[in-house]
Amino acid sequence: MLSSFKKSCTKASDDEISIIRKQLIGKSWKTTDEALSASKGRELYVTLQSVLSRPPIQSSIFRNYMKTHMKFGRYIPYGYSMIYCNPTHFESEMSPDGYDNFNSPVLNNIEFFRRRMWVGGELIFEPGNRLKFGERVDFEEKVTNVKAFNKNSTIFVDYRRNYSNMFGLSLIEKRRLCYLNELYSEAEETSSDLITPDHFIFVTPSLITNFRMSALTFNSHLLHYDLHYCNSIEGYPKVVVEAPLLLELALQFWLNLTNSQISLRKIKYKISRPFFTNEKLKICISKSSKTQTNIWLQNLTGQCGFVATLTVSPSEFKEQLLSHK
Repeated sequence: MLSSFKKSCTKASDDEISIIRKQLIGKSWKTTDEALSASKGRELYVTLQSVLSRPPIQSSIFRNYMKTHMKFGRYIPYGYSMIYCNPTHFESEMSPDGYDNFNSPVLNNIEFFRRRMWVGGELIFEPGNRLKFGERVDFEEKVTNVKAFNKNSTIFVDYRRNYSNMFGLSLIEKRRLCYLNELYSEAEETSSDLITPDHFIFVTPSLITNFRMSALTFNSHLLHYDLHYCNSIEGYPKVVVEAPLLLELALQFWLNLTNSQISLRKIKYKISRPFFTNEKLKICISKSSKTQTNIWLQNLTGQCGFVATLTVSPSEFKEQLLSHK
């Protein structure tokens, strides 16, 4: 890879963190010609349902849905916005780990971290102005905050992504990435279900699933397809499932069970540990109130690594989940 970036042998100093913070906060990029292709939507849909469906019966149902709903003028499913408006850079502008460095704690092409993690985010939907396939959007991504902890060995970067159509602001997405110096180590503690889920499913995202999602999000992070890199550079035992795929699988499972007329207002999620390709995980759903639903993901040892809260619009509330499990 032709990256122009190099890893630092030391942690960033307080002065370097101050300079990085000034350089990053407010940094932005935008586009005004992004078309929300139904074709990309169908590619994501079939990627997710390949994991969630039970062929051949459900596959035919989902194919019929794709033909009737994933087309010009129809609403984009909640969360599908993540496959649009992603940065495009030459390899020389990217990190040696294959990831985009636009929002990273870098100074003079020196990276002050050994690995990065996507640790959380939020999607806030503007009522009455949901994105549709075929629309062109104005988009802007901007860094909003930079914080350093543990004597500058851990750096959090927050950024915001705004999607606007011809009627104005439609969606605000917030993301948080964490940049660390220490390698990955498996946590010893385990956790189990605090509550019994209303609905759950066991799924196994494959390396192919991960590749498809990475292609759709234009994410070339080596962590998601290069086992040698995962083992030797960052200390992971297996290839890591990318964060957008975790969120999309959780949301698609919920959508498969949900009244199609429901109006989602907000999704807030946190990722606390990795999941690995070709390993079974459990997606759990539980409605906590009339307007809120909790979704969490666990591995087979009971460790919870992903939690999300979905909030629907109270004024447009309809029964969220169908009676079947």
